[in-house]
Amino acid sequence: SRQWLQWLSSRLPAFDALALYRVEANSAQLQTALPDGHGFDARHAKLALSCIDALKVLVSQDQEHSKVGSIAVPLKINYAASEFVMIFYGPLLDAAALKSMVQLVRWAAFYLHENAMLGAPPTATSTVGEGKDSVDDFSASVLRAVASSHSFDALCISIVNAIARISGSARVSLGSVGHREETVLAISGHAQLDPKRLLVKQIGAAMHGALLESPAIYPISHDASEVADVLTTDVGVKPRAQQALFELSGSQPSVAICLPTYTPASRSQEYVLLLEAPAGKALSAERIHMLEKTLAPIANLLMLYRESEAPVYVRLWTRLREYFKLPGTQQSWSLSKKLTLALPCILVVLALWPTQHRVSARAYIEAADRQVLVAAQAGYIKSSHARAGDRVNEGELLATLDITDLALEADKWRTEQSKNAQAYRQALAIHDRAELSRLRADAARIDTELAQVKQQLLRSELRAPFTGVLLSGDLNQMLGAPVEQGQVLYEIGSAEQYRLIVEVDEHDIGYVAADQGLAVKMSSLPSLQWDATVQNILPVALAEQGKSVFRLPALIAGDTDLLKPGMQGVAKIHIGDQSVLWVWTHVVVDRLRFLAWKLGLY
Repeated sequence: SRQWLQWLSSRLPAFDALALYRVEANSAQLQTALPDGHGFDARHAKLALSCIDALKVLVSQDQEHSKVGSIAVPLKINYAASEFVMIFYGPLLDAAALKSMVQLVRWAAFYLHENAMLGAPPTATSTVGEGKDSVDDFSASVLRAVASSHSFDALCISIVNAIARISGSARVSLGSVGHREETVLAISGHAQLDPKRLLVKQIGAAMHGALLESPAIYPISHDASEVADVLTTDVGVKPRAQQALFELSGSQPSVAICLPTYTPASRSQEYVLLLEAPAGKALSAERIHMLEKTLAPIANLLMLYRESEAPVYVRLWTRLREYFKLPGTQQSWSLSKKLTLALPCILVVLALWPTQHRVSARAYIEAADRQVLVAAQAGYIKSSHARAGDRVNEGELLATLDITDLALEADKWRTEQSKNAQAYRQALAIHDRAELSRLRADAARIDTELAQVKQQLLRSELRAPFTGVLLSGDLNQMLGAPVEQGQVLYEIGSAEQYRLIVEVDEHDIGYVAADQGLAVKMSSLPSLQWDATVQNILPVALAEQGKSVFRLPALIAGDTDLLKPGMQGVAKIHIGDQSVLWVWTHVVVDRLRFLAWKLGLY
């Protein structure tokens, strides 16, 4: 483990000290540390225990220096509980650097975990090749290959080359095997692979047999058959693909080893290593056992590396498959297969299942009869007797204007009328015909002016033209204020007859027709619903709030006592039955079709 720490420290950012803790029975024991004199104390042991309990990386800042602290990393595989914790003391890292460091530590932990480097050191007989290199040397070689690889393909090539060099194999191949196809990822001594070559195809076929029996050995020697009797499910099945590879490669014995993974969801795609010994050299049982033990962590190493390069949606899909994978169910690939088969069925059902197509529109209530009351002439407000919201009867006085100027003008014309009458009598007495003609014309003019003033005096009183409700107008705050001729003072609507106005967007007006039914709810009465019928389609669009709408009158059925002019709500116009898929997508499809036509795409 100390050798492992030394190798790891050379690959990591500069830390002041590293320590490896072993957690057993709620206690953390220091296994080894670099350098020896660094003071790892009870605080670090407590941090190691907390790290195992939380099963995640923990960062603890130093009380004296905020930029210095301890980082605890659980040595685990795919979030399985681990008994060991690495603690790094020194400058704290940013998020990106910390993620890279944790990834490298966990990759190295696979070999640390599988090859017993945390416990008793491997014996001298624990060799991979022909007594040349130990398990430690083999693991270090693979880790060096990992450290020097910057992509998944480079990692595969580095691994097969390292295994071929350390194990003494004539050729080592790495592949990914599924239930229907196999892919050769790397072959030792080959920088690039041509999948059309016969050798590559034959190696892939030989790897496929490892899904049924691992290790798949050919030819099966006396010693190797003992291994096969224990580890395979059907020894009698002759590995025909390996036999063909044996004949093609010049009588090189081979063993195909299916690498175990620690996540059940990964069983849909397994990694297989195919090792070919030099011609005429037998594969011993001890050597095969050692190969299986030593090569076991490579699958998880490859999985982590591939996941780190995968797009976000692929990683999300992998997490979902692992989340929904329950004990006792089928393999995770069956879930994706079911979803793949179910999706077209769901789309067909949605395309055929009928539902009601409804168009939503803004609705409001307005009086059927409306009339405005305006100032008959310029003047001043003298009195006010009603305000908006009041119910008024026909002929009821609503307000009056100041008539002082009109009364003076009426008196002036009455005086002129008296003078004209007196002059007319004098001219009649002396038989002055010319004067009589002039006085008759003046009398007609004076009568007209006086009648006009009297009419203005009558219109200075604003009275309700019919029984109804005042929709707008409140002159109580405007007493004495001047008004101009024609200025709107009141708006009155019928108190008995209301009508519903529905504003339909121009994109939906093509679906609406006269006599279609609709349901409406008012925002002030959300628990009640009224039924109505579209009366007619007015061919006039109004621009409101940046869009064009059509105002359609509708006739309300049933009791309308609770409805008041000015109420607003939402109406749902019943168009007809359509498929669920059409109802959900027709808006987007119509917009895209119009956009394509606008851009000249068709």
